[in-house]
Amino acid sequence: MYFDLCDDQGNILIRSFHDDDAEAIPTVEPGDYESFAVIPANLLAPRTYELRIRAGIFNVRSCTGNGVVTLLRVEASSGVNRGYPQDVIRSALQPKIAWRTSKRS
Repeated sequence: MYFDLCDDQGNILIRSFHDDDAEAIPTVEPGDYESFAVIPANLLAPRTYELRIRAGIFNVRSCTGNGVVTLLRVEASSGVNRGYPQDVIRSALQPKIAWRTSKRS
């Protein structure tokens, strides 16, 4: 199982596999499975994304063709960029980045 999170131009911003942390490609026995994935809070900018959920056998075949596709509409809610409310959000992602600025003596 994996998903692609794409921008409005079809560019893949994130590709995440259910076994990204595995040291090798695991063998999966036949059966019914459920997979869950969580996209971190406040990662996405306010815009529309395409989420493509896919399944396949690595380097053998796709089991879902182009995948199950759904649109995600993200609204501004993180407080990022609130000091510039009239500015257009230009980035596809908008994580809250920790900055520290200090005056040098």
